[in-house]
Amino acid sequence: MSGPIGNNPYRASGVVAAAAGGGAISWCTTVKTGAFCAAAGSGYLVNTTSTAFTATLPTGPADGDQIAFVDFAGTFDSNALTLGRGGSKIKGACACATVGEERGAVTIVYSGSTQGWIQTSQ
Repeated sequence: MSGPIGNNPYRASGVVAAAAGGGAISWCTTVKTGAFCAAAGSGYLVNTTSTAFTATLPTGPADGDQIAFVDFAGTFDSNALTLGRGGSKIKGACACATVGEERGAVTIVYSGSTQGWIQTSQ
């Protein structure tokens, strides 16, 4: 099940200050412009102007871990961000996912081994 997370591409409505699960997201203010490993509890401003790339999710997530991603430059529609699953499921599937909507944003939470990473906001 590759493709966009959720049923519809995400539309950003602003930077999320706290995830729906209740834990605050600590925002990395250095804009990401190439592949990186995402950390639980972090939010990332992502710029795919030059190329599409992957944010690899943690390999040993704990239930309730949250991560957020925002399309910094409005280029996810031409150069999508791939969420590398880091060995865990994404929405119950053993596949990576993409965020491919211009100005897209997503916050995800790790829900356990059955469903893995699922969205809490878009």
